[in-house]
Amino acid sequence: MSNNLPTYLSKMLKCVLLLHVVFILGSKNGWSQDPVFSQFYANPIYLNPAFAGTTSMPKVHLNFRDQWPAFNHAYVSYAASYDQYFESLNSGIGVQFIGDNAGGGIYNTVAVGAIYSYQINFSDAFAMKVGLQGDFHQKSLDFNKLLFYDQIDPVTGFYDPGNNLNPTGETAPFDNNVSYLDVHTGVLAFTERFFFGGSVRHLTQPVESFGTDFSARLPMRYTVHAGARLGDLENSSNSVTLSPNIMYTQQDAFRQLNAGSYLKLGYIMGGLWYRYNVNYSDAVIFLLGVQKSMFTFGYSYDWTLMDLGGQTGGTHELSVILNFDDLENNNSRRSLYESLRCPSLF
Repeated sequence: MSNNLPTYLSKMLKCVLLLHVVFILGSKNGWSQDPVFSQFYANPIYLNPAFAGTTSMPKVHLNFRDQWPAFNHAYVSYAASYDQYFESLNSGIGVQFIGDNAGGGIYNTVAVGAIYSYQINFSDAFAMKVGLQGDFHQKSLDFNKLLFYDQIDPVTGFYDPGNNLNPTGETAPFDNNVSYLDVHTGVLAFTERFFFGGSVRHLTQPVESFGTDFSARLPMRYTVHAGARLGDLENSSNSVTLSPNIMYTQQDAFRQLNAGSYLKLGYIMGGLWYRYNVNYSDAVIFLLGVQKSMFTFGYSYDWTLMDLGGQTGGTHELSVILNFDDLENNNSRRSLYESLRCPSLF
């Protein structure tokens, strides 16, 4: 039994995940939730669309997250975005792609969005950005990979002695794909070293039902966040920067608080965060990265604090940032920066 424990736990976790999906499919009113990134500061547009256009040159963010790999890579999420400030419009424009696979590819989500932000300079020391984002989402369900209670044999589990999956009496939904449009908004206020803001995602609360006789809506997600950049503002081999960040998000019954900081010494950085979910400690997050010229790379590991934590394989997350604005370092304070620039999150 001990040799088969990881496989058994993987199947049981998959069952729990998919029974949650089945609950949504079979209920009159269901709710789902967004993918979550531990390095939220390295995926700023996903955090708040008002972050679009904080540099006058293009900026590209790439993110990958593998949560609980020991359980058949239970949740895999990835994101890519581009944004840039255009002086003639006093605005930031960006595009973003988000993907999320749950249960080893059973429940899949892809979204493509366009972002617009407008900057208001109240003084030389204080400014605000307002952002708006529109997305196209597509979700799909691979019903053939679902596992149900009536497939569990007391002795052999989900499979018969010949390693064939036991049959189920459940009926597949009428439609395994659903598409919809979505809208998000956010506001960001900042000085040269401090910023704070908030965002609301899913203003339209779109229906995600795989069928026609029930309503599974995506609830609005509310986020507030704040951060600072203390120490040297320029990136060099001798620079020292401390950047504390805090973020609270709520989506229906889901509530999460992240708090921590990263410290950058020259081109090397490290970080430590604590994540708390409602009434329990969720994880401690460790970060190691490098930032030089236009390139930033970060790797983080979530050490799960729950009882199951030692068997999940933790969570691994990678981020890559290409900031072409740093190629114009000597002229970076012209145009937009003659007024004020938002301090870099990462």
